Amino acid sequence: MTPVLPPFSLPMFICVFSTMPSFPPSFFTYVYTTVPSVSPSICTCVSSTILPCWFRHHKTLKLRCPPPARSLIAPSQNLTCHHGPGVLLIWCKISPYQQGAERARAAALEILQRLDSSYVDLLLIHWPGASKTKTTDPANAKLRLESWRVLEELYEQGKLKAIGVSNYEESHLKELASHAKIMPMVNQVEVHPQRPNTCLRQLCQDLGIAVVAYASLGCGHLLQNPIVLDVAQQTGKSPAQVLLRWGLQKGCAVIPKAANPGHLIAAGELLNWELPGDLEARLDGLENGTKYCWDPSGIA
Repeated sequence: MTPVLPPFSLPMFICVFSTMPSFPPSFFTYVYTTVPSVSPSICTCVSSTILPCWFRHHKTLKLRCPPPARSLIAPSQNLTCHHGPGVLLIWCKISPYQQGAERARAAALEILQRLDSSYVDLLLIHWPGASKTKTTDPANAKLRLESWRVLEELYEQGKLKAIGVSNYEESHLKELASHAKIMPMVNQVEVHPQRPNTCLRQLCQDLGIAVVAYASLGCGHLLQNPIVLDVAQQTGKSPAQVLLRWGLQKGCAVIPKAANPGHLIAAGELLNWELPGDLEARLDGLENGTKYCWDPSGIA
């Protein structure tokens, strides 16, 4: 997962929704840009290669991109900026630098202004801590609750279609549940076979929170794991497909990063097959607690 980017350089991503009765999606794929706006070449690639493929197979492709890309892609694909099959979805985050009532509100409103949009589909609090605040400082809890109150307010006003959190551990979710008027709809956390986060996922399920898994490939480290390679060989899939499918079968949304059109198309083939139980169990056996990304467990 990439660090939080400022609103003017939002990454673009593609995501496929499976047939689910309500928000959120069960599958996402990102196409990242490295410049403040999406380049026409990437838009053309997505428009001519990826969208037709996934529309044909899934009929529910979602695309997120800054306004410059929106104008390039939407006309050719006859997309709209409204909910329903084939829409543009906009996801954003409140960074640790923007925690607290005033900063969170200013950040959310600036996102809307820079996107020239009356709403954002999903806004997440990226991290349970506040920047330049010691992890053990109780101010973290105070500031993130203030931020959540802002998200609740903007949700009630219709400016946010969904609200959620990221990197929240069990303690953070239980604390939020005791104060929230509106429960988060998403928790985006690190989940992969070495760190399945079973207890956290169960708590999210109990609270009605969808889990979006990042680092599904173990930041690339799991792609060469002998067991992953063997499972891939037995299923005729790539190691990445095997790991992403494992995440789906655990009830998570997955958000693999890719810039290669071939990788994106391959990722789009996750919904038409399953890992057999014995092979899924072999991947389960990789659990050892390894964490590849940030660790929020010590944040008060």
